[in-house]
Amino acid sequence: MILKILKQVLRKNKVINQIENELLTDDFNAKVFEIKEYNSKVMFDTYYIPKAIELILKEENYLTTEQGAIPRAKALLEEDMKNGVIDEFYRLVEKVN
Repeated sequence: MILKILKQVLRKNKVINQIENELLTDDFNAKVFEIKEYNSKVMFDTYYIPKAIELILKEENYLTTEQGAIPRAKALLEEDMKNGVIDEFYRLVEKVN
């Protein structure tokens, strides 16, 4: 209760309020970065690697390892980002015609 009242009084001070806002912004940006990193890893490992392996097998007639498919998977990911298939949080976007 006292802490809550103290925070309200301190927030009236412009400098302290600005410092708190900067800290909250930094914390928010760090969380957004963590979400993007997690989502990109999940999408890459579960969607783009298998898709690249499938395309290599279909187009070039040989089976490759996950390590061998990484360059192709990266290219597929970059192409999808460029074409708007996935958003900045690495989520698939539905195209509405």
